[in-house]
Amino acid sequence: MARLPFEAKGDLRPGKARITTSHPASETVTVAVAGELDLATAPQLRLTLHRLVRTGTRNLLIDLSAVTFIDSTALSVLVATDRALPAGAALVLVGPSSAVLRTISVAGLDGVFAIAATEEAALVALSERGS
Repeated sequence: MARLPFEAKGDLRPGKARITTSHPASETVTVAVAGELDLATAPQLRLTLHRLVRTGTRNLLIDLSAVTFIDSTALSVLVATDRALPAGAALVLVGPSSAVLRTISVAGLDGVFAIAATEEAALVALSERGS
């Protein structure tokens, strides 16, 4: 998996997130996030996702398996990114913990996002739908 040039990194102290990107399939980028996604770190995520959408990425897999906390600010970034994707493109949340899933559900967004247990499962689902 090749690293993309717009990689934002941070340490994992409270209030910090680490965001890395990889390109597991044609037209698909995985954005792996670790740490806390909140008011302090959502702008970092927004910048990364905005650049990907602007440069023509069709499918975004957002790997949340190492996210320890997510708030409504970060969820709004994900919603805005999902809406900014072109028709037929997809944003898939990958591997969220039960705590992150609970926040997504409480926010009423569990029916908005596609959710996959693993990156491999997300890639299979994308290939089956023809993306």
